[in-house]
Parts: sequence; C-alpha cells; structure tokens
Amino acid sequence: MLVYVIDGEIVSRCPTEADLTEVDHGCATAQKEDGKYIVTTRDGETLTYESRTAFKREWSRVTTPHVPIDISYLQYVTIMYETGAEHKDSGDFVEYEATPEWERAGGKMDRYKEFGSEVKDTFLTETPDTELTTNECHSTMMGVYRWCTSKDAPDTARFGGGLPDIDRKDTSDGKRALDGYSWVFPRGLVSPHLAGVDADLSL
Repeated sequence: MLVYVIDGEIVSRCPTEADLTEVDHGCATAQKEDGKYIVTTRDGETLTYESRTAFKREWSRVTTPHVPIDISYLQYVTIMYETGAEHKDSGDFVEYEATPEWERAGGKMDRYKEFGSEVKDTFLTETPDTELTTNECHSTMMGVYRWCTSKDAPDTARFGGGLPDIDRKDTSDGKRALDGYSWVFPRGLVSPHLAGVDADLSL
C-alpha cells in the first residue's frame, strides 16, 4: 500500500502496483484556459486567476511520486553534482558518494544495530499474517550495505540481532523468519506509470 502525504496530510492511498497517473490524489486541480488559470479545489469550489504570477502565489504543483523499482537499484546509478569549479577528473561535476549516519557509528556492533534500525524503519513494514525469512532479508539488504560502505558486513546472525523489536518464528521448512513483517515495496515491483521500465524485467 502506498500512502501519499503532503504537508503532514494523507491525500491518497493506493496499492503499490497501481498506475499513479490514474489515482485520485484528493488534491485541487488546475487548468489554463484563454490565458487564465482555473483551479477546482478539493471541495469543488472554482477559483480563477488572471495571471500565472497570481496563480503561483497561492498554489504549488504536486508532482507524481517516484516509486522505486527495487530496493537497492540506485547502486547501479552514478550521481553527479555541479560544483561551479573545474574538477580535474570530471570538469565541473563531482561524483556524489552516499554516507549514511549508520556508516559513521563508533564501532562495528553499533554500526550493525544502527543499520538494523534503518532497515526496519525504511525497508520493512508490519504486515499481519506474513513472514520474511531472515536469510532473504539479510542477502537483499547486504546490497544496500555494501553500496554504502566497504567496512565489515554483518553475517546473518548479527544482522538479525540488529533488527529491533521484531519477533522471530520458525517457518514450515525450518528457517528463521521475521514474524508479521514484509517489504515496504514488493520485490520486483514495476509501477505502470514509470515510462520506459520493462514490466518483465527480472530483478
């Protein structure tokens, strides 16, 4: 389930597989006619603005939210930013290197715990009657871990120990699992509104 929040207010909910261009976001809508900007509010009221300046003074555009196609797909993306000064290797651009807070933790065990908290808060969601094996969670999240740091990575046991306040259970085939938790975004999710993404892509 995707929840779209603007200024602390939930404006829409929809399944993660939904086409976001066809979802009713519960926002005001605007259109331009004969040089005027006509706004229809959420309550159905119509407001007319004679100029773009007057329109922009009271309204801001809400963009379609970006839905990731996989948990750690940005590890395959190089992010560059412009510095305004020439760089010897890349001209005016320098490569951005992500350094999350957990990577700067004081010691190895502290780093594992902080990474576990990040995993729970960012990548997992409470979902009744579901289970996610610790092995699957560990192997997937190590892609994120190793993209962010070259420091020693936790094995499965230490990774599981770093996940806070999550009950464990044994699956029918004898594996350990996180009880009542699943991925925020289903693995292999391809949102229909993402132009150019192959729906049959194997992730």
